[in-house]
Amino acid sequence: MMENGNVLLQAPHVGTGSPQHPEMQSLNVENQTGQIDASSWVVKLEKKHAKLGKDILKKFGWLDLERKVYAQEDGLFISFPVTEKFCAIFSEDRFEVLSDHHPSKPFRAESLLLNGMSSSVALDILKEYGATKLPDQLVQKRKACKSPLKIMTEAVASLIRQKGLSDKLLEQLPNRWERIGDIVVLPISSFRDPIWNSIGEELWPIIAKSLNTCRLARQGRVAANVTRDSTLEILVGDNGWVDHRENGILYSFDATKCMFSWGNLSEKIRMASSDCTDAVIVDLFAGIGYFVLPFLVRAKAKLVYACEWNPHAIEALKRNLEANSVSDRCIVLEGDNQITAPKGVADRVCLGLLPSSEGSWLTAVRALRSNGGILHVHGNVKDTEVELWANHVSKSISEIARSEGHRWEVTIDHVEKVKWYAPHIRHLVADVKCRRI
Repeated sequence: MMENGNVLLQAPHVGTGSPQHPEMQSLNVENQTGQIDASSWVVKLEKKHAKLGKDILKKFGWLDLERKVYAQEDGLFISFPVTEKFCAIFSEDRFEVLSDHHPSKPFRAESLLLNGMSSSVALDILKEYGATKLPDQLVQKRKACKSPLKIMTEAVASLIRQKGLSDKLLEQLPNRWERIGDIVVLPISSFRDPIWNSIGEELWPIIAKSLNTCRLARQGRVAANVTRDSTLEILVGDNGWVDHRENGILYSFDATKCMFSWGNLSEKIRMASSDCTDAVIVDLFAGIGYFVLPFLVRAKAKLVYACEWNPHAIEALKRNLEANSVSDRCIVLEGDNQITAPKGVADRVCLGLLPSSEGSWLTAVRALRSNGGILHVHGNVKDTEVELWANHVSKSISEIARSEGHRWEVTIDHVEKVKWYAPHIRHLVADVKCRRI
């Protein structure tokens, strides 16, 4: 039946026979020309009635969970996608399946319990609150989108079949990867077979497109030299320079030449939260500025001496000091820290070298002021030997200080568990307090 351009849904008639003027119950249905797919309708309700409406639709299986609920008209109305079951039961020409309950007077829907509610009463409530059934204009289906891994697998499978290669090669595809800036980095364990290189010209652009990146690289092993250079290989793209913003600090570096410590974020934040307003700090292993920048930008250190001997890291460090507008409070000391590190100036010394910084503990003690200070000593330690390691650090620093002529009380203020470095191996930082007595 049509009325004012809307189709009225007639309520089930109580009793037998066909009354001349049956009572009308309706969800307003927008009049449309042509056939509309039963899976493409929504029920629109005012926002204030949306919670009850959603509960009703969910109870009777009328809410289509494959599509998104969305707001309309500046959030005043909420549209709920409904199922084919709803459309079949409450179509304009089929009402026999409804129960014969039909209220003869208005009711307060919120006073009803959903558990004992019939479908007919449910429709009454929706009608009472002005629900409108209309086509889903957005048709926002939550279809399971193909994951990047699936897209990559399908694309690579197609390529290797074209080349007549074995499908067993697909076992070497990675199921995870990292991003450094805008570079996607594949793990060293992926694409191990040398045969991949024979189709690399076609392969790598396919991988890059699958992972939605313009620059693609593969991780290599950290170089076994004293500067621990990165061996990242660029597969797609012209260079390895990236920008990475972390905790409001900009780090720029050439990912093919410098390492970046992703797992140390919590420690960088911890150092950044220190009050270093009047402090002079010596960082014996500055790198690209992992801790130098948090000390300067966030902790507001008065001055930082940054010791580093890797020329690639030094280039990035200087660039980062300028980019973060703190170069005037940092002195970069190039070369071996045992030679370049200042003596008797520091309130704090950072020793961020893994697996152990023990080779520079003497240098660190010499860098502290005569009245002492704080050492942040990094190290990799077995999870069963944390206390043993802390005692070793304390005892060793105390002996070094005594050998340098200092009368210091050396204590471990705190041991920070930064991350798991390997199975049963923790990256720890001991905050060692040295106080003149």
